[in-house]
Amino acid sequence: RAAPTSGNGGDGRAEPGVEVLGETRPEGFRKARRAVEMAGRFNLPIITLVDTPGPMLTMEAEHKGLAGAISDLIAAMSKAPVATISVLIGEGGSEAAMAFSVADSVLMMQNAIYTPVSPESGAEAELLDAGRADELAKALRVTSVDCREMGIVDRIVPEPEGGAHRDPVEAARLLKVALMRELIGLKGIYPSTLVRRRQKRFRKMGEYGSRFRAALRRELRIWSTAVAASVRALRTGPGEAHGEKQPERAGAEDGPGETSPDGVE
Repeated sequence: RAAPTSGNGGDGRAEPGVEVLGETRPEGFRKARRAVEMAGRFNLPIITLVDTPGPMLTMEAEHKGLAGAISDLIAAMSKAPVATISVLIGEGGSEAAMAFSVADSVLMMQNAIYTPVSPESGAEAELLDAGRADELAKALRVTSVDCREMGIVDRIVPEPEGGAHRDPVEAARLLKVALMRELIGLKGIYPSTLVRRRQKRFRKMGEYGSRFRAALRRELRIWSTAVAASVRALRTGPGEAHGEKQPERAGAEDGPGETSPDGVE
């Protein structure tokens, strides 16, 4: 996965033969932060369309302050005094997608994905086999339905039959309808209320709550049932477990040919 070098004057153009896969550079995060701050000053709603595999993970990006640029954008998005809407239209990858998705309303296209790490990279790092990406993708729960069930996104935007790429015009129309509906719902809410709700929402995301407690109770019931069954099997022994009666071993302590105290051999 190659990235453009710094020898092109910083104009964002890749050198010949260099592949750019949509990673966001520190300059991009800083530009987005300035746009968010300007929207707040002019009272303009903010809509972000997210489609990125993640930030550009190179030494050059680290030297330019990648982590600081991401955190500054998250801070700007979280305290913007205007309505904010984020739409995941394709791939929502790791920190880059998270920074652009700190919004009052988070939408997700039907066939989009939202993941902390790409399934291919995760399978190669955790399972040592990039070919098991499908297996890891199921565990990561990256689909729009999974994200809606976990409360990460608010609504799923339907796509035309066969996907948005089959009919881009209809996909854009459906997205426009969803955005107008969300903007109407956020209209008239005080800026301080928007900021407070937004910050509270993302601070509580992943927190120990009713959903986590229900999942934990299910896990405990399953484990307690399994442990109880194992203990019963150990106590009954292999013979009794199959309905066989164990032979009595009375007088096993008495050695062969020895006479008991009552005179019986």
